Amino acid sequence: MREGVLYSRSPRHWQRIFGFSEQAALQLVTALPALLDGGDKALEANQQIMNVIEESDARSAEEIVRSNEEIPEQAWLTLASAMGAMGNWISNGLERQVNSAKMRNDVNHGLADIEGAMRATLWEQPPLQRVIGRWATRDTRLGEQDIAAGDLLVLDLAAVNQDPCMGSDAERAAMAAHSEANLRYGAGEHECPFPDLAEAITVTAIDCLLQRLPDVRLADGASLTWRPSVIVRALEALPVRFAPTARSVPASEVPSRV
Repeated sequence: MREGVLYSRSPRHWQRIFGFSEQAALQLVTALPALLDGGDKALEANQQIMNVIEESDARSAEEIVRSNEEIPEQAWLTLASAMGAMGNWISNGLERQVNSAKMRNDVNHGLADIEGAMRATLWEQPPLQRVIGRWATRDTRLGEQDIAAGDLLVLDLAAVNQDPCMGSDAERAAMAAHSEANLRYGAGEHECPFPDLAEAITVTAIDCLLQRLPDVRLADGASLTWRPSVIVRALEALPVRFAPTARSVPASEVPSRV
């Protein structure tokens, strides 16, 4: 058996998708987790991210970025929210696959599909746990709570999915794989514009890995460490074990026989 780490903070996807230089991508790999984890270094990390966006030679044309201040803000939102959440969704889905014999067997034997498994992950371990930084524009009442204009609101998306009014634990678990009635992509004016794309990327990532490493398991004696963030649900790493597979050799590399 071999061991490895499936989930690591690789800069390569920042380079491919946004066109950042290797140095800029490496800065983002460090700055984004620090921002989402909060703490004393969050403000410094946020400034590093904005510096990378404004100074990089990414695919957005330089004159557009400098002439419209909304574009750097949109790039920040895409990096911190969209890409960060999608990466954590993939890692959380992998954790459930390698750490749950039932889910792994259900997927491998066709009793469940990858799409359902990833929807269940959104219900039980959503990559974005809380949204912080919304202020009430007027006095209102939500449930049994009075909210005054100007109050800071913390939207706890993870808690919504565990509301007892939605049924017992077993009922919620049965519903999770089939229902899309959660707030993973937001709602209303600020709803994610590309939810189908995010799901396609995530499902493809999990599907490809399980096809290539069908016997992947959590490494013996491994203990999982979750990052200390109140915003995201994210692993530091996911140590696994799997059987080695034979490498496919292209025909051009096979030595000729005389």
